[in-house]
Amino acid sequence: MPGEDIVAAINGLIAEGVEVIILGCTELPLLFPQTDFTGRNGARVRLIDPTDVLARQCVAYASAAPAPTASPLLEAT
Repeated sequence: MPGEDIVAAINGLIAEGVEVIILGCTELPLLFPQTDFTGRNGARVRLIDPTDVLARQCVAYASAAPAPTASPLLEAT
């Protein structure tokens, strides 16, 4: 199993009642590419890849952005 110490930490969080875990280090989504994790006690938590969330938000923002206008600096000639 990948990252036995990470798995132990996740199981500890599950035991504390955590329902969602943000995989905040860039390598963690590589160890846990799934979106759910089932702990030793059978409880499931949702795993969030913040890089995926950021990428989706950037695409949504860029898709909704109006077309760029000419720069005021270029018009001042």
